[in-house]
Amino acid sequence: MSCKPLVRLDPTTLRGEVVECMEVAERELVLVPPGRPIHPVEALHLLYRGTGEVLLGDRRVSFVELLEAYSGRNPLALAYYEVYLELRRRGRLPIPGPRENTLILIRSRRNPKQTHYVLVVEEGREVLVSQLAAFVEEARRRGLEPLLAIVDRYGDVTFYTPMVFHLFPSPREMGEALEAARNTRPA
Repeated sequence: MSCKPLVRLDPTTLRGEVVECMEVAERELVLVPPGRPIHPVEALHLLYRGTGEVLLGDRRVSFVELLEAYSGRNPLALAYYEVYLELRRRGRLPIPGPRENTLILIRSRRNPKQTHYVLVVEEGREVLVSQLAAFVEEARRRGLEPLLAIVDRYGDVTFYTPMVFHLFPSPREMGEALEAARNTRPA
């Protein structure tokens, strides 16, 4: 009989580690390299699928209890998990990203090359254009394709590929930029 992974999360940071059945956790989670802390969204996924158990401190918690604890730290916790789950259902391999409410998609378990950078937003919550532009620029700097995952009020997820358009302050500057682009093209 196979065992269920047991994840212990720190109640203050909600980060933790697999303490039992690492080999099963490696199959259930996307990437579990040694020393990488387990993110709450990954612990939620183990609970949701019924393939693992989670200790918050010394107390076993359910999916709902962990989601409530995570929601206290991140108002988009449910939307974030919905995007994570949707990507897993589509056969994608998401791992928690470097910023809050971001995910990174990897090519495969054997080839963990990062391919996409996903920002999770929720319908009805304000997102500044400057935040979106910074996200797109960060994705480009990392060599990743940016994806915007919008979760509507029904929990449906829609993915968009955002682009940044740099507007020119005057028609003269736009003309100068177009002329410069024409002059730099190879013959």
